[in-house]
Amino acid sequence: MHCSTLFACLVLPGTLAFSSQLAAARTAVTNASLYAYGTNISGSPLLYNLDDGKLYISASDTALASLQTVTWNVPSITTSLSTSATAYLGNGTSPGGLALDLTGANSGEVHVSTNGTSGITLYGKQLVYVSGSNFEAKFWAKQVEMDGASVYLLTWNEDNVSADVTTPVNIKTDAPATVAT
Repeated sequence: MHCSTLFACLVLPGTLAFSSQLAAARTAVTNASLYAYGTNISGSPLLYNLDDGKLYISASDTALASLQTVTWNVPSITTSLSTSATAYLGNGTSPGGLALDLTGANSGEVHVSTNGTSGITLYGKQLVYVSGSNFEAKFWAKQVEMDGASVYLLTWNEDNVSADVTTPVNIKTDAPATVAT
């Protein structure tokens, strides 16, 4: 009798806390900013290019008129297979959903399209693509020049093979830490 009471006191609170954390990890996220982390990329935001519909990674102080901040509504794991992560510009309009090139091309650009890719969700705070029972995060950044500024084009590297001027990146909802002065 005492053992079962002791077991209930020690194990059940942890189980309940774990289940609530798991439920929170599976919920949809609205109005989220996405940030890239990788070699020489320390929490730079994902920006939407009004001219070509592609996503770029650049310091938030990069002054390029065509690059706009964007927020995302990311579906929960349970609904991600039937809907895509939707982008919203600062004025509240939506150019579409996040679209990946899943054809096996070495580095297909990630863009926003009215035909967004289903299966994109968050695993914890990391953006992933659900493929069957696998969670894939094959995001890469390719350094490019835009109007004289160095930025990174976000790509989906289906083959996960390194190429010139590319680096793997994690896409997260966590903003970079700020140091108080």
